[in-house]
Amino acid sequence: MRTTCIYTVLLLLLCMVCQPSLHAQVVSAAPSASEMRELHTSFSTLFQAMKDGDVAVIEQFLSGQMSSEYKRLLEQNQDYPAFLRNFYKGATFSISSVTPMSNGDMNVDVVIQLRGGSRSVTHLNVKRSDGGSTSWKVTGVMRDKRTESHNK
Repeated sequence: MRTTCIYTVLLLLLCMVCQPSLHAQVVSAAPSASEMRELHTSFSTLFQAMKDGDVAVIEQFLSGQMSSEYKRLLEQNQDYPAFLRNFYKGATFSISSVTPMSNGDMNVDVVIQLRGGSRSVTHLNVKRSDGGSTSWKVTGVMRDKRTESHNK
């Protein structure tokens, strides 16, 4: 019994010693304040373009595979701007979390609250832009399976 008590105390001490170093790793991996400002500025513009159905602006935010996947939809579907305006009318967008990746890209979770009460979280992979009109571009998107509705 005494041995178990000693091991428990040692385990707790080890956890207390290791916790600050683990916390420091998480804090040091956080995006800088300037990166966060750039992300918020860039994505505020993207979110407004989605609400306005401004496909030319939306296209500027896409890069790589995302650009090639959505190019036809954005450039050739004449009804898409009206669809976007209707779908996102009254919607709110917010960045819920930003996780830096080792290669300098970021994973950005965006919460979309639609006027009808449904809420979704969209996971964006973004990279710093090599010039142009936006600071950050979307390279990938994955809709979270945790889509919720207040109508349940």
